[in-house]
Amino acid sequence: MRKEKARRPPRVTSIPPDLVPKVRARLERHAREKYADVCREVRIEAKGPYLYVDAVRTGPEGESEEVVKLCRLGFIWMGEYLWDFWFYSYAHERYERNLTMAGRYQGSPEECFDCAALAHLGADPSRISGTVYCRPTPDDLTLVG
Repeated sequence: MRKEKARRPPRVTSIPPDLVPKVRARLERHAREKYADVCREVRIEAKGPYLYVDAVRTGPEGESEEVVKLCRLGFIWMGEYLWDFWFYSYAHERYERNLTMAGRYQGSPEECFDCAALAHLGADPSRISGTVYCRPTPDDLTLVG
């Protein structure tokens, strides 16, 4: 008997328009509550199936604003909304797929923001919301003899 191949979810070509303002509101509230001292504003731009998330760094009054690229969220629909996490790498000047603090490639917009803010805004790790650092299970560990 032949095994059936796993079906991939249909490729999403754009984010539903009503979802963008909801994610924007969630991230603005999250940044206000957790990152007010390092992030003055969150900017989001939707392009196709992606949301590009930037932060405006908080600085002295009168200084020009510094926009920091944080991450790209890739929209996935699999019976629920999921977001692929793509971290902006300044070393490579591109977005690279990355793990969230929970050890998954997908996460909530807040989890993705936390991970990128920790690296790019120098945020304190105690601000990470609702995520648990990935702890290996015994099955994940390989004994070297």
